[in-house]
Amino acid sequence: MADNELEKFAPDYKAIPLRDRYDHFVGGQAMAPSSGRYMDVEDPSTGKVITQVACGSKEDVAAAVKNSQEGFRQWIALKPLERGRLLNRLAQLILENVDALTYLE
Repeated sequence: MADNELEKFAPDYKAIPLRDRYDHFVGGQAMAPSSGRYMDVEDPSTGKVITQVACGSKEDVAAAVKNSQEGFRQWIALKPLERGRLLNRLAQLILENVDALTYLE
């Protein structure tokens, strides 16, 4: 099968709202990579670049770990019922965005 024949099977990524570039997401906020480096994400069915994602460094990982420790303290302070509500909301958001998540994965 020729490469251009594969494109008819590719999802319509234009229907999925993608930003041109994605930073790290740490502590509820976008965080640019300390190196300033990003890598291309390609649609495997077409080879076309569809977005870019941040390349993490040791410093970026250290910042994320530090932040996650504080997040864990906040998480365990919640009552189990509230944690359950938050997890159900997360599941709902995943289901609402399953097409975009599947495509990006």
